Amino acid sequence: MNTQERLSVPGGTTTKSTRPRPVRLTQRHVEVLRLVGQGLTTEQMARDLGLTMPGVAERVKRLRFNLGAVNRVHAFALAWNTDESVKTAPSGEAPVLAERQLLLVRIWAAGGGRRDIERLLRIPVDVAKALEALVLRATSAVNVGMAVRVALEHGLISGADTLASLTVEAPPPTEAEPDGDPGVDAGPRPPRTGIPADAPTGHLANQLRTANGLVVHLDALADIPPAMPLAEILNGVAAVQRPAHVVTRLVHQALARGVPCALVIPPTATDPARTAEAVGLGTAWSAACRQTPTDGTTAYAQAALDMGLQPQTCVVVCTAGQSSLALRAGPQKLLVTTAKSALARTADPQLTRRERQVAEQCARGLTDEQIAEMLKISQAIVSNELAAMRRKFGVHDRLQVVAHAIRLELVDTVALRETLPTKTPILDDAERAVLQLVATRALDAAGAREIGLTYREARNAHLRATKKLSPHGNRVHAITVALLSGTLDEPAAVHSRDDTAAAL
Repeated sequence: MNTQERLSVPGGTTTKSTRPRPVRLTQRHVEVLRLVGQGLTTEQMARDLGLTMPGVAERVKRLRFNLGAVNRVHAFALAWNTDESVKTAPSGEAPVLAERQLLLVRIWAAGGGRRDIERLLRIPVDVAKALEALVLRATSAVNVGMAVRVALEHGLISGADTLASLTVEAPPPTEAEPDGDPGVDAGPRPPRTGIPADAPTGHLANQLRTANGLVVHLDALADIPPAMPLAEILNGVAAVQRPAHVVTRLVHQALARGVPCALVIPPTATDPARTAEAVGLGTAWSAACRQTPTDGTTAYAQAALDMGLQPQTCVVVCTAGQSSLALRAGPQKLLVTTAKSALARTADPQLTRRERQVAEQCARGLTDEQIAEMLKISQAIVSNELAAMRRKFGVHDRLQVVAHAIRLELVDTVALRETLPTKTPILDDAERAVLQLVATRALDAAGAREIGLTYREARNAHLRATKKLSPHGNRVHAITVALLSGTLDEPAAVHSRDDTAAAL
C-alpha cells in the first residue's frame, strides 16, 4: 500500500510519497549480502570477492541507498524479504531465545545499535553488552549479521520491523536479563587467588570487603563432609566435631556481613538442593542457577543478576577446572579451591565418531579454530564435543580428556604414533611425576605436595617437560607424546627435600 506524507510549502501544501525505493540488486550485491549474513568483515569480504576494501564499502553504501537501509545488517534483513536469491536454508536446530532476546535480534535486523537496545529494552549498557553476548552464543554467531541470518532462516523474525514499530511494543523494564559472556569488554582480568583450608576468619572477611555478592560453584563444596542430621543430635547422638570447611566459613562470613550468596550448579548434579542441604548451607542461597552442558559461563553471570547485582561486583568461588569459565563472566575477584570434582565419571565411556575425531586432533596439539577448519565444522561444535567428553571422563581439562582417550584406546593411537618424534627426549623424575599428575587431575598445590614438590617447582617441571616433548610447546601434545612413547609407562615419584636430606 502506498502511503502519503503532507508537506508544508510556501503557498500551500503538497504531498511526498514514502513508497519504498525499488530494489535493484545485481549479482555482486547479492554476493555481498550473503557474506554479510555469514558474518564476514569488510576485509574478509574484500578477499573473497577479489575487491579492495573501499570497493566493498562502496557496494555496501549503494545497497543501503537502494534498500533504504540504516546499515548493512538492516540491508540484509530487507533484501531477505525482497529477493529470493539472498535466502538460504537453515542448518541445524533453531536456537531457543527468550522473548527479550528475540526482541534484541529484531532491533539488530531493524538497523538498531547498542543505544537503541538500551533505550528500547530500558537496560544499562553493561546489561546490554551481556545480553548481546548471550544471543550471539545462543545462535552460534560471530557477529550481529550472522545472528540475524540464523533468526531469519528459522523464521524467528520477519526482517520487516522498524525501530518505530519496536518502540511501540517494547516491554516495560523487568528484572535483569540473563547475561552471557561479557568477557570481551570486561576490562582487566580480576584477581585470581587460592584460599587455603586453614585461612583465618579475618582473611576470609577481607576477601569480601568490597564485594556486593558471593557466587559459589557446587564443585567447591564437593569434598565438604555432610552435616549430621538435626534429628540425630536432638535424640542424644553426639555430634562429630569437624573443622569447618573454608568455603563454609566464607559463606558464613558473607551472611554475617549481609552479602547475598548464590549457588552455581553443574549440569551433572542430580539433586543439587539435597547436596547443598547436606553440607549445612541449604538456606544460605539467595539464588541458584544451573549450568548448561555447552555454556558454563552464563550461569555465573546469571546467578549475580538473580541477586540483583552485576557480575563485576561479585566474588566467585570455584575449582581450578571451572576458573576459566568463571573468569569470562568478569567477576570482581576469583577464588580457586582445591575441592575434588563433583562430576560423575561414566563407568564405561564410549566416544562417538565426531568425538574421536576431535580428541585425535586435540592430541596433535591443534586449537579449537584449527580443529574446526580441519573437520569442516564450527568452533561451537568443537566446544560441545569437548564438553561431552569432559562429562564422560569426569574431568575439567582437554589434557585429561586426551590422556583418558589414549589410555582407554578410544582414539586411533596407531595414527598418532606416526606423528611422534624420531627421538623422544629424556625427562627427569620431577618432570615425569608432574606429567603423571596432570594426566589425571589439575595441577595445584595439593597435587604438587603429593609428589614432593612445591607448587612453583611443579609448574616449572611441567613447563620444562612440555618444551622437551612438544616442538610448539603445547601441553596437550606433550602428554600425547609422553603416553605414546612409553615415557609414562612406569609411575615416577619424587622424593621430598626432607627425604633427600635423610638419605644423605
